[in-house]
Amino acid sequence: MILGLCIALAGVVYAMRYTQSFQFQRGLDLFFNPNSPQMWNWCPPNAEKIDILGPQHFAHELSMNEICQVIIEPVPEDRAQRKLEHLLKVSSGQASKILESDEAFEVFRVDGLIFQSEKLSKALQQP
Repeated sequence: MILGLCIALAGVVYAMRYTQSFQFQRGLDLFFNPNSPQMWNWCPPNAEKIDILGPQHFAHELSMNEICQVIIEPVPEDRAQRKLEHLLKVSSGQASKILESDEAFEVFRVDGLIFQSEKLSKALQQP
């Protein structure tokens, strides 16, 4: 009986910590208000390096601040079908993530999540 109570207590502590996590809170926000813009840092923790993939050339140096922390918005159905290609690879030690984009820098995908971001679009289209 004491073992069962200890296991139940451990489950309650785990559940309390999980419900306070950013991922859980973001999931709730998206569930209850799916059309509201959400702030998201898509880069790996402690990102250090940006590699440009593909033929794109940027006239300015890309900073972690302007490309990692973005406000994501839902993608209309007509834009969700666009062809996306690898654009950037952001690395942090052993971890890395790849940002994919359409040719106009309007639709993006990271880890399977398709989104729009006006801030990211502007950062990539700067002269």
